[in-house]
Amino acid sequence: MYIPFTETLTQVIANAQHEARRLNQDFIGTEHLALALLDQEDSEAARVLAQMNVEAGYVRNALLHTMPAGKEPPVVAGKLPMSPRAQRLVTNSIVAAQAAGKAKISTRFLLAVLIAESSGVVCETFRRSGADGAELSHALRGRDVTPEA
Repeated sequence: MYIPFTETLTQVIANAQHEARRLNQDFIGTEHLALALLDQEDSEAARVLAQMNVEAGYVRNALLHTMPAGKEPPVVAGKLPMSPRAQRLVTNSIVAAQAAGKAKISTRFLLAVLIAESSGVVCETFRRSGADGAELSHALRGRDVTPEA
């Protein structure tokens, strides 16, 4: 099935793969997706986070402290699978983009569903960084964010 991700979101998912491998983990989790979103400075998600004064470095360091590196590299060759929660978030971002009438799924939709998950390490880390979930969700729905490729 073809999923029309923006080039930027495709790169974020590839970077999440790299983050998981770098930490010797056997799957891509929501934390890996969040780390990859933080690193993609030219994305809609990064622009909204910057507008909301979210300190990406703080969030990155806090997330890395919650994810101890594995002792051995992943045994999986090729693409690592996503955790059930990460897969659900990607699926929900597709649904959200389609509900908004968008032809492509961008990083803003992935970040929006990450934030909407009121439980979990990623959402709690964003809260501790000073981000207000409701304000961040509102900003992600805004029309004034420059679209990504």
